[in-house]
Amino acid sequence: MNVRFVNAYAMPAADHANEPVENELMALVTRLADHFGVSIRYLVGEDVDADDADEKLARMFRQASKLAPEDRAILDDMMQAMLKRRRAGNAR
Repeated sequence: MNVRFVNAYAMPAADHANEPVENELMALVTRLADHFGVSIRYLVGEDVDADDADEKLARMFRQASKLAPEDRAILDDMMQAMLKRRRAGNAR
């Protein structure tokens, strides 16, 4: 990666000792998104409307948005359990 690019987008030092690091990270991500002309969701791979997004996953996301909050929580729990199992090497 180009050093000038890295320096231009490097995180500044906190102005205040109590300033959360998350704000600095968010500022960096925002500047990168602005630089590339994309959304933050696109940068982190969560843009379901991106040209390269999986159509089936985008459809599932749109359908899930119609669920009640408690049903979304159940769906999230199920997905987290499946991902945990996959990370443990027990996925089929």
